Amino acid sequence: MTTKERIVEVAQELFFTQGFGATPVEQIIRTLDIAKGTFYHHFTGKDALLDEIIERYTQDVFAAIRPVVEDGKLSAPEKLTAFLKRGFARKMEDTRTVELTRIFYAPGNALLREKLSAMSINFAVATLTPIIRQGVAEGVYRTPVPDRVAGLVWRIATSLSQDMAQMMLRENGGVRDLAKDISEIEALISDMEYTIERLLDAPVGSVSVLDRDEMRQTLDLLVAAAPATARVATKKGAQL
Repeated sequence: MTTKERIVEVAQELFFTQGFGATPVEQIIRTLDIAKGTFYHHFTGKDALLDEIIERYTQDVFAAIRPVVEDGKLSAPEKLTAFLKRGFARKMEDTRTVELTRIFYAPGNALLREKLSAMSINFAVATLTPIIRQGVAEGVYRTPVPDRVAGLVWRIATSLSQDMAQMMLRENGGVRDLAKDISEIEALISDMEYTIERLLDAPVGSVSVLDRDEMRQTLDLLVAAAPATARVATKKGAQL
C-alpha cells in the first residue's frame, strides 16, 4: 500500500467514525506517524483529501453492482431491482450502521454529505441509464429521456435512504414505537416504488427497492439504537 493510499484509508475511517469537521489534519498525520510535508505532498488540504475519499468510496459502491448491470442474461427490471436493493443491503451489512448514520447526519458532516451526493449522482446516471435503455428496448419501460430519468430514480432512492436514516435516529423522547416505525417504512417504500414505476412508465409491482428481510434488519437496528433506559412500544402481533 502506498503512502497516499494509507492516508486515504486512515482518513476515511476517521471521517466516517468521528466526523469530517471533528478530524483535523494533525490527527491524521499523528495516526499515520508521517511528516507534515508528506501529507501535503499528496494533498493540498483536508477538502482535497475528502474529494479523493468520496470518489473512491463511490467507485467501490458502484463497482459492486457492475457485474449485475453487465449480465446479458438479466432483464432490465431484474437489473434495476438488484441495483436498488444492493445500495440498502450494503448499509445493512455494516454492524455500525446506526453509529455511522448518526455521525454522517451530524451537522458537522454537511460538507461530506453534499460531496457524496454530488459525486454519486454521476456514477448513478452512468450505471442506471443503460438499464433503463435496455428496459425501453424490451418494451417494459417507456421514456424518451433515460439519462434524465436515471438521475431522478437515484434521487428518489437517495431520499428514501435519508428518510430511513432519520427514522433510525429519531428518539421520540426516549420512547420508540416500533409498530409505527414499521408502518412508516412500509408506506415510504411503497410510495417510492410507485413513483419510480410512474417515472419509467413501468408495470405496477415491477420495481422493488427493499425486501422484507432487509426491513427486519432495519428493525433490529432500531431496537439496538434505542437507549437502554428507553421504553420500546410495540403492538402485539405486529407483522413485517
